[in-house]
Amino acid sequence: MQPHKISETNGAEPMKYRFLNADVNRTEEHFELRYCGINHASWDECIRVALIGRSHSDPVIVEYLIDIGDVKNAEMVLRIEKEIQFYFFELNEQDPWAYAQYHCNTSSNLYSDVRWIFFPVGSEQKLPS
Repeated sequence: MQPHKISETNGAEPMKYRFLNADVNRTEEHFELRYCGINHASWDECIRVALIGRSHSDPVIVEYLIDIGDVKNAEMVLRIEKEIQFYFFELNEQDPWAYAQYHCNTSSNLYSDVRWIFFPVGSEQKLPS
């Protein structure tokens, strides 16, 4: 698959970092990102939006679980891409993958409109059909 350019600009220069838009191996370690919006308190009420996996050639692999071309999903896609941009590129952490794992257990994750969960190796994730 072709790399997908993160496209949000918010008045500044366009974001230049890229990730690979492809299937994530759910038997390897990965993240699930859900969009909870402002009023969703329960994990189960949040919408599964994307999986993030490791890549050997790109910073991360992102597998969208929603139609990113559908205009009604635009806000969710924008928020997810902002999160990926922030945690994997802007923070300049020595090990962004480890920091994203740490973030999963923070109160900022609990109260965010985008919530992260980490799945270690061997915890194969079964998504509803």
